[in-house]
Amino acid sequence: RGGMLRWQHDVYNAGMLVEAGVHYYNATGKTNLLEVATRCANLMAEYMGTFPKKNVVPAHSGPEEALVKLYTLYRDNPGLKKQINVPVVEREYLRLAEFWIEGRGKHCGFPLWGTWGNPAAEQWIRDRKYEAPEFGNHTRPSWGDYAQDSIPLFEQKTIEGHAVRATLFATGATAAALENRSPEYIAAVSRLWDNMIGKRMFITGGVGAVHFDEKFGPDYFLPTDAYLETCAAVGAGFFSQRMNELTGDAKYMDELERTLYNNVLTGISLSGTQYTYQNPLNSAKHARWGWHDCPCCPPMFLKMMSAMPGFIYSQKGDDIYVNLFIGSETELSLSDQSRIRLTQKTGYPWDGSVVMTVEPEKEKTLLLKVRIPGWAQGVENPYDLYRSEVKSAVNLKVNGKSIAMKIFKGYAEIQRKWKKGDRVELTLPVQPRLVTANEAVADLQNKVAIAAGPFVYCLEGCDNEGVADLRLDTRAPLSMTFEKELLNGVNVIKGQALDKTGKKVSVSAIPYYALGNRQDKGYVVWMPANK
Repeated sequence: RGGMLRWQHDVYNAGMLVEAGVHYYNATGKTNLLEVATRCANLMAEYMGTFPKKNVVPAHSGPEEALVKLYTLYRDNPGLKKQINVPVVEREYLRLAEFWIEGRGKHCGFPLWGTWGNPAAEQWIRDRKYEAPEFGNHTRPSWGDYAQDSIPLFEQKTIEGHAVRATLFATGATAAALENRSPEYIAAVSRLWDNMIGKRMFITGGVGAVHFDEKFGPDYFLPTDAYLETCAAVGAGFFSQRMNELTGDAKYMDELERTLYNNVLTGISLSGTQYTYQNPLNSAKHARWGWHDCPCCPPMFLKMMSAMPGFIYSQKGDDIYVNLFIGSETELSLSDQSRIRLTQKTGYPWDGSVVMTVEPEKEKTLLLKVRIPGWAQGVENPYDLYRSEVKSAVNLKVNGKSIAMKIFKGYAEIQRKWKKGDRVELTLPVQPRLVTANEAVADLQNKVAIAAGPFVYCLEGCDNEGVADLRLDTRAPLSMTFEKELLNGVNVIKGQALDKTGKKVSVSAIPYYALGNRQDKGYVVWMPANK
């Protein structure tokens, strides 16, 4: 009481302990940390909630999804409760997560962060003025837009505030929607995702335009020097994945992929020993850190990378989804208790060839759904925030024969009786393409970026003299070659530009994620277009 939950992260930390217990059990089968997690969840569920419990919501989101995960673990494994030496009432864990989600915006109405300013608002809380009798007996202070707490979730039209907190809050609400199937939840998280992707998402999948409060900016405010914290990109990726799980729509996996290959991946150096906190799109000087007093990004990077294998495939009944194109193998159970194995071999994202082998235990009729990325269909962004076009078509073959693609919600659907050794070949057009922004984005007018497959590219100063003054010649062809010895092996795109004197010069672009691993001479993603 009287603390500053905006900064203290007590509930966040407790939630992450709960999530760690769930993951440790799933990875090892051991219950020692899970028992600690359950004990912690029991304490929170006993203390926080509707009156007469305490009106406490996490000012830093994350615990919401953790409690949903604990609920689903026990629900799906009822015998597990007998292995835990503490009471388990799994419904209470979901109920607590819903209280935290639905409790946003339900407070005494003060302080007014936007008009009072942070110092005055924080002092008001430290003075415990929210305990005044006129505010009632289940009161608490407001944590403001910063913590998605100004108004209730079901009234929120736009994604606001601290970008990490906002994306983790939306992820938790989507996880809860998967369980309670509430139309209000589904409508709310859909609004937030649509606003984020359609008006506030950067081309690299980054979010959080504003340095102050590390927050989202207004619609279409997408400056090239934006903040774009690594943790926020991770949160946005988790949000998109959960929305795919909720809806079965591939557009959400398109945006997870964009985030993974660009803003998330650039957060760690190729050596694995340095990281970035901020990830602007154009910068004169932008070095990675060896360490920092706020070391949140490396563990969030690891959290995403450890979860990512579970996103490659998904399943609904006997429908099997191929979401990400990564060399991998999985085995799934079908409704008749038989098993089916899927294997992917691919050079993606450096080339567009993906070969999938389908091996059921016995011949089985089922639907295989293969994601066809939006960019490969000429849809760079589902809401026209970014635009591009590709010159080649997607090709899909089964056992060596091309088939007509029936695409539903972004997935090519292949319904057939599958037998061992059946082979699906997907070819995606990963050649270079130019990307422009919607006219509503004032900061990016008459600018262009380069992409190929899921990668966004940048021009580094160590490869391109006077990089900040270059104007890309959009009429000149772009070529792409794989350079094995450069940056652990990357596709390099070459083209032409005009320097500040108007002279034509050759330019060389590398994937955005690989920047800053050589000399720190600045880089650009968005360049003026010379048409």
